[in-house]
Order: sequence, then structure tokens, then C-alpha cells
Amino acid sequence: MDVFIKSTKFPLEKDGNLIAIVWPGLTAFVDFFSDKAFDFWSQGLDALYELMPFDGLWLDMNEPSNFCVDSAEKSIGECYKLPPPKDSYDSVSSFARSAAVGDSPVQAGEFDNIPFVPGNGALYNKTLSMDAYFKDKDDNKTFVMYNIHNLYGTLETMMTHKYLTQSKFDNKRPLIISRDSFVGHGQYGSIWTGDNDATLEHLSLSMHQIMSFNMFGMPFVGGDIC
Repeated sequence: MDVFIKSTKFPLEKDGNLIAIVWPGLTAFVDFFSDKAFDFWSQGLDALYELMPFDGLWLDMNEPSNFCVDSAEKSIGECYKLPPPKDSYDSVSSFARSAAVGDSPVQAGEFDNIPFVPGNGALYNKTLSMDAYFKDKDDNKTFVMYNIHNLYGTLETMMTHKYLTQSKFDNKRPLIISRDSFVGHGQYGSIWTGDNDATLEHLSLSMHQIMSFNMFGMPFVGGDIC
């Protein structure tokens, strides 16, 4: 099923799918704009439900996160092999090579050196390449990670909400907890403010975060306390 985010830098690897590393290891990322995405997402959740029936879901690492680094331990936006068993996922090495652009609507590296970036760091730091692309029937160059990144967690939440509001769940209001969010997210799920160090300082910061999100129109928000 052609349901994954595509790579501009490595179009000949893994059927063109962008591959990065998260907790399970090598990982492809669902393109929630694909017309096949809901069927694919539903199949996976059906299989999970068979193993462990659930009433809600926790969607973690959905900024989306990525552990890939190069041989100099610098974060990179995609990689295609696991680290040796003796190493952690944080010490993954990527092999890079030049390749054709393939079907991408943008050029490889087009967003790697933009004039201004917050904090003077790469936008792909601990996430995916900004030139990765999504399903775009109009080919108008807008459906790339550079533009879609902040929407990704909410797109995942919307699709999960669609799954959990099917009749087989008796039309109950679903519980969905997401780490990533965007404008309008509160209509489909809640968020939590991510990992913290369980210090008094972080407790204070989390209260500020929660009240801020309430003002953003997201009433159901929580933070780690231990």
C-alpha cells in the first residue's frame, strides 16, 4: 500500500519511502493525506485491538520524532540502516549517496539552508527531512514536510478519532492523548505536554503550559507529575 511519506533525498531506497528510527527501530511514517491511509491505519488498530481491547489511544512521538544521526553524532532527517547491536539507537550512522529526485515536487535539500531558522539549528533536527513529501494530486509543492510538519500530530489524531468513533465502539466519546498538536486539535483529542524531569521547576512550567493550551481552545490537557 502506497501510504507512507516519501523521501526526496533517497527515492530509490525502500520503495521511495522515507525511513527513520524511533523506538521500534527502522520506521516508515504514514502519509495521512493518502486516500489509502485510513484503511491502513484501521488495519493496524484492528490488529492491536485483537491483542488488547482498548477504549482510547496514546499517540506519542508524533511531531514526528526521529533518532537518526550521522557518524559525527549530528541529527539527520532520515537513515536506512540500524546501528550495530552494541550501540544505542542514538549512535546510528547513515550512508548517504546522491540519487535522482524521483517524483518529489521539490529538490533534495531545498529547505536545509533557508535564510533564518529558530535557534540557528537545522529544521530537521530530531525530526524528518523538510523535503520529504506527502500525497499531492495537484503537485503544487505545498505538501512537503516543510509546510506540513506542524500539522502531523493533529492529522494522526483526526484519523484515530475517525477510527474510534465507528459504530463498533458504540459511538462513545474516545480518549486520545497526543504529544503533538495544531490549531483545532481539541475537537478530536487531548494532549499532554511531553516528558519532563519531575522537578518543581518543571511542575511550574507545566501549569503554565496547561493554562496556555486552555486559552488556545484545548480544554483537555495534562502534564507529567512524576
